[in-house]
Amino acid sequence: MAESSDEKPSRGFVFPAEFAASIAGVISAWSALEYNINMAIWHLAAVYPAVGACMTEQIFTLDNRLKALKALLSLRKAPDEILRRVNKFSDRVRKPQELRNRITHDTWHQLVDGTQRMSQLEIGAKGVLTYGFKPITIETLRAEHEEVKKAMMEAVSIRDAIEAALPTLPEIPLKELHPTVLHGRGHEQTRSTDQTFLLFPPKPSRG
Repeated sequence: MAESSDEKPSRGFVFPAEFAASIAGVISAWSALEYNINMAIWHLAAVYPAVGACMTEQIFTLDNRLKALKALLSLRKAPDEILRRVNKFSDRVRKPQELRNRITHDTWHQLVDGTQRMSQLEIGAKGVLTYGFKPITIETLRAEHEEVKKAMMEAVSIRDAIEAALPTLPEIPLKELHPTVLHGRGHEQTRSTDQTFLLFPPKPSRG
Protein backbone atom coordinates (compact mmCIF):
# COMPACT_ATOMS: atom_id res chain seq x y z
CA MET A 1 0.00 0.00 0.00
CA ALA A 2 1.04 3.64 -0.29
CA GLU A 3 0.02 6.97 1.14
CA SER A 4 0.10 10.46 -0.26
CA SER A 5 0.79 13.50 1.87
CA ASP A 6 -2.93 13.52 2.78
CA GLU A 7 -2.76 9.80 3.66
CA LYS A 8 -4.74 8.55 0.65
CA PRO A 9 -3.78 5.06 -0.59
CA SER A 10 -2.39 4.54 -4.08
CA ARG A 11 -1.91 1.43 -6.21
CA GLY A 12 1.39 0.06 -7.43
CA PHE A 13 3.20 -0.01 -4.09
CA VAL A 14 6.57 -1.79 -4.21
CA PHE A 15 8.92 -2.18 -1.24
CA PRO A 16 12.30 -0.47 -1.64
CA ALA A 17 14.88 -3.28 -1.81
CA GLU A 18 16.67 -2.34 1.41
CA PHE A 19 13.39 -2.35 3.36
CA ALA A 20 12.33 -5.67 1.87
CA ALA A 21 15.67 -7.24 2.81
CA SER A 22 15.52 -6.05 6.42
CA ILE A 23 11.90 -7.11 6.90
CA ALA A 24 12.70 -10.56 5.51
CA GLY A 25 15.70 -10.72 7.84
CA VAL A 26 13.53 -9.96 10.87
CA ILE A 27 11.01 -12.65 9.91
CA SER A 28 13.75 -15.23 9.31
CA ALA A 29 15.62 -14.41 12.53
CA TRP A 30 12.47 -14.70 14.64
CA SER A 31 11.58 -18.04 13.07
CA ALA A 32 15.08 -19.29 13.90
CA LEU A 33 14.69 -18.04 17.49
CA GLU A 34 11.47 -19.99 17.99
CA TYR A 35 12.93 -23.09 16.34
CA ASN A 36 15.91 -23.14 18.71
CA ILE A 37 13.67 -22.76 21.76
CA ASN A 38 11.53 -25.61 20.44
CA MET A 39 14.61 -27.79 19.94
CA ALA A 40 15.71 -27.12 23.52
CA ILE A 41 12.27 -28.23 24.74
CA TRP A 42 12.39 -31.42 22.65
CA HIS A 43 15.86 -32.33 23.90
CA LEU A 44 14.95 -31.81 27.55
CA ALA A 45 11.74 -33.79 27.08
CA ALA A 46 13.80 -36.59 25.47
CA VAL A 47 11.57 -36.92 22.41
CA TYR A 48 12.32 -37.02 18.72
CA PRO A 49 11.76 -33.69 16.92
CA ALA A 50 8.71 -34.99 15.05
CA VAL A 51 7.12 -36.02 18.35
CA GLY A 52 8.07 -32.76 20.04
CA ALA A 53 6.74 -30.67 17.16
CA CYS A 54 3.29 -32.20 17.65
CA MET A 55 3.30 -30.59 21.10
CA THR A 56 5.17 -27.31 20.67
CA GLU A 57 3.14 -26.40 17.58
CA GLN A 58 0.15 -26.16 19.92
CA ILE A 59 1.95 -23.59 22.12
CA PHE A 60 1.15 -20.32 20.39
CA THR A 61 3.24 -17.80 22.34
CA LEU A 62 6.96 -17.59 23.00
CA ASP A 63 6.21 -16.78 26.64
CA ASN A 64 4.44 -20.11 27.12
CA ARG A 65 7.22 -22.00 25.33
CA LEU A 66 9.76 -20.41 27.67
CA LYS A 67 7.61 -21.39 30.66
CA ALA A 68 7.60 -24.98 29.38
CA LEU A 69 11.37 -24.80 28.90
CA LYS A 70 11.92 -23.55 32.46
CA ALA A 71 9.67 -26.27 33.89
CA LEU A 72 11.70 -28.92 32.02
CA LEU A 73 14.99 -27.41 33.19
CA SER A 74 13.74 -27.64 36.76
CA LEU A 75 12.47 -31.21 36.33
CA ARG A 76 15.75 -32.32 34.72
CA LYS A 77 17.75 -30.56 37.47
CA ALA A 78 19.75 -28.55 34.96
CA PRO A 79 22.49 -26.22 36.23
CA ASP A 80 21.18 -23.06 37.89
CA GLU A 81 23.25 -20.98 35.49
CA ILE A 82 21.17 -22.17 32.52
CA LEU A 83 17.89 -21.49 34.30
CA ARG A 84 19.11 -17.98 35.19
CA ARG A 85 20.01 -17.39 31.53
CA VAL A 86 16.55 -18.45 30.40
CA ASN A 87 14.93 -16.20 33.02
CA LYS A 88 16.98 -13.21 31.85
CA PHE A 89 16.24 -14.07 28.23
CA SER A 90 12.50 -14.18 29.00
CA ASP A 91 12.74 -10.56 30.16
CA ARG A 92 15.11 -9.28 27.48
CA VAL A 93 13.25 -10.85 24.55
CA ARG A 94 10.10 -8.80 25.15
CA LYS A 95 11.42 -5.75 23.32
CA PRO A 96 12.70 -7.68 20.25
CA GLN A 97 9.38 -9.54 20.18
CA GLU A 98 7.44 -6.27 20.16
CA LEU A 99 9.68 -4.97 17.36
CA ARG A 100 9.13 -8.15 15.36
CA ASN A 101 5.37 -7.95 15.88
CA ARG A 102 5.25 -4.34 14.69
CA ILE A 103 7.49 -4.98 11.70
CA THR A 104 5.53 -8.00 10.50
CA HIS A 105 1.95 -7.13 11.49
CA ASP A 106 1.58 -3.35 11.07
CA THR A 107 0.80 -2.36 7.49
CA TRP A 108 3.56 -0.65 5.53
CA HIS A 109 2.99 2.50 3.47
CA GLN A 110 5.03 4.71 1.17
CA LEU A 111 4.74 8.39 0.36
CA VAL A 112 3.90 9.02 -3.29
CA ASP A 113 6.04 12.14 -3.55
CA GLY A 114 8.94 10.26 -5.17
CA THR A 115 11.06 10.13 -2.00
CA GLN A 116 10.29 6.46 -1.21
CA ARG A 117 9.89 7.45 2.44
CA MET A 118 8.27 4.61 4.41
CA SER A 119 5.89 4.50 7.34
CA GLN A 120 3.71 2.02 9.18
CA LEU A 121 0.12 2.37 10.29
CA GLU A 122 0.47 1.78 14.02
CA ILE A 123 -2.69 0.84 15.90
CA GLY A 124 -2.62 -0.04 19.59
CA ALA A 125 -4.87 0.33 22.61
CA LYS A 126 -2.89 -0.68 25.69
CA GLY A 127 -4.60 1.75 28.04
CA VAL A 128 -4.27 4.63 25.56
CA LEU A 129 -5.21 4.47 21.88
CA THR A 130 -2.42 4.80 19.31
CA TYR A 131 -3.66 5.20 15.75
CA GLY A 132 -1.64 6.84 13.02
CA PHE A 133 1.26 6.70 10.58
CA LYS A 134 4.73 6.28 12.06
CA PRO A 135 7.67 7.22 9.80
CA ILE A 136 10.34 4.47 9.61
CA THR A 137 13.81 5.13 8.23
CA ILE A 138 15.98 2.36 6.85
CA GLU A 139 18.49 3.09 9.62
CA THR A 140 15.81 2.48 12.26
CA LEU A 141 14.66 -0.70 10.56
CA ARG A 142 18.21 -2.04 10.31
CA ALA A 143 18.81 -1.31 14.00
CA GLU A 144 15.59 -3.16 14.91
CA HIS A 145 16.67 -6.07 12.70
CA GLU A 146 19.92 -6.23 14.68
CA GLU A 147 18.03 -6.37 17.98
CA VAL A 148 15.92 -9.28 16.77
CA LYS A 149 19.02 -11.03 15.40
CA LYS A 150 20.82 -10.66 18.75
CA ALA A 151 17.84 -12.25 20.51
CA MET A 152 17.96 -15.11 18.02
CA MET A 153 21.67 -15.67 18.67
CA GLU A 154 20.99 -15.78 22.42
CA ALA A 155 18.35 -18.46 21.80
CA VAL A 156 20.94 -20.44 19.84
CA SER A 157 23.43 -20.04 22.69
CA ILE A 158 20.85 -21.25 25.24
CA ARG A 159 20.08 -24.30 23.12
CA ASP A 160 23.81 -25.04 22.80
CA ALA A 161 24.26 -24.79 26.58
CA ILE A 162 21.34 -27.15 27.18
CA GLU A 163 22.63 -29.69 24.65
CA ALA A 164 26.09 -29.57 26.23
CA ALA A 165 24.61 -30.16 29.68
CA LEU A 166 22.33 -33.05 28.69
CA PRO A 167 24.90 -35.85 29.26
CA THR A 168 25.61 -34.52 32.76
CA LEU A 169 22.00 -34.26 33.96
CA PRO A 170 21.06 -36.73 36.70
CA GLU A 171 18.59 -39.54 36.15
CA ILE A 172 15.12 -38.78 37.43
CA PRO A 173 13.63 -41.29 39.89
CA LEU A 174 10.71 -43.22 38.44
CA LYS A 175 8.42 -42.02 41.21
CA GLU A 176 8.96 -38.46 39.90
CA LEU A 177 8.51 -39.38 36.25
CA HIS A 178 5.36 -41.43 36.83
CA PRO A 179 4.13 -40.77 40.38
CA THR A 180 0.58 -42.10 40.14
CA VAL A 181 -1.60 -44.50 38.18
CA LEU A 182 -5.36 -44.54 38.22
CA HIS A 183 -7.34 -47.77 38.72
CA GLY A 184 -11.00 -48.52 38.31
CA ARG A 185 -13.57 -46.67 40.44
CA GLY A 186 -11.20 -43.78 41.07
CA HIS A 187 -8.70 -45.62 43.25
CA GLU A 188 -5.15 -44.39 42.98
CA GLN A 189 -1.79 -45.69 44.12
CA THR A 190 1.76 -44.38 43.99
CA ARG A 191 3.85 -46.03 41.30
CA SER A 192 7.52 -46.49 42.14
CA THR A 193 8.87 -49.56 40.36
CA ASP A 194 6.19 -50.80 37.96
CA GLN A 195 7.20 -49.65 34.46
CA THR A 196 4.12 -50.89 32.64
CA PHE A 197 2.84 -47.45 31.72
CA LEU A 198 6.16 -45.83 30.91
CA LEU A 199 6.45 -44.62 27.33
CA PHE A 200 9.73 -44.90 25.47
CA PRO A 201 10.68 -43.10 22.24
CA PRO A 202 9.76 -45.16 19.18
CA LYS A 203 12.65 -46.73 17.34
CA PRO A 204 13.15 -45.08 13.93
CA SER A 205 13.24 -47.31 10.88
CA ARG A 206 16.52 -47.79 9.07
CA GLY A 207 14.96 -46.98 5.72
